Parts: sequence; structure tokens; C-alpha cells
Amino acid sequence: LREHISEACATMQNTNLDWNRRVAALKMLRAVVIGGGMDYSNFSEEMREIQAALLISVKDLRSQLCREACVTIAFYCERLGLGMVTAMDTLMPTLILLMQNSAKVLFHISSYKNCNTWHYFNIFRSKCKCQAGMT
Repeated sequence: LREHISEACATMQNTNLDWNRRVAALKMLRAVVIGGGMDYSNFSEEMREIQAALLISVKDLRSQLCREACVTIAFYCERLGLGMVTAMDTLMPTLILLMQNSAKVLFHISSYKNCNTWHYFNIFRSKCKCQAGMT
């Protein structure tokens, strides 16, 4: 399990690789959870490595890669619930900045029904104020 996650994260973090391979690595991370990977280990340890790889993917200029990263983040939030709080503290500011790039990309992460803490709405509000020049 750890080997699959490490391999996928290494692929995602290598921006010189073909973007299709990085998209496949994101799909592999989702497949690990679907296949029951959370049942076999303490997934919070792997989450630290995954978090760094997701951050790089979200910042990528290739919209398909960014979209797959957003889908993966939403999937992990749905499956892990509060286990994603620490990762989302790091990812949320970058995700909010995507709004100025494309509403279509952000659409994939816009469902708040799986948001288990209101902390993110405060981050969202503060980022929106900064973007609007209100601070």
C-alpha cells in the first residue's frame, strides 16, 4: 500500500513527466481508497505525503490535471471526513485562488455537504475579501 502511494506521489510531484501519467497517478490514489486501503494502515501517515503531491497538482497549469486533483481532494474529503482537516488547511487557500482561473475547475470541489467543520468557510470568506480588495 505504501509503495503504491509513494510511487503515485512521486509521479505527481515530478512536473517533468507527461501530464497523462500524473492524471493516472491521481486516479491510482482514489483507487487505493476504493480498494480498501484505509482499512490496512493508519492512513493519516500517508496523508502527509499525499497532501504535498496534491498541492503540486492543484497548482499545475494543465486544467485536466488540476481538475483531477480537485476531484481527488473532494473524494478524499468525502471518504476521510475529519481526517482531511489538516490537509485542507494547507490546500484550501490554493483551491480558493482557482476561482479566478476557472469556475469549471472549482465546480468539482464546490459541494460543501461533506464539510465537517465550519473553519473552511472563514478561510473562504477571508480569501474573498482579499481578492475583492476589502482588507
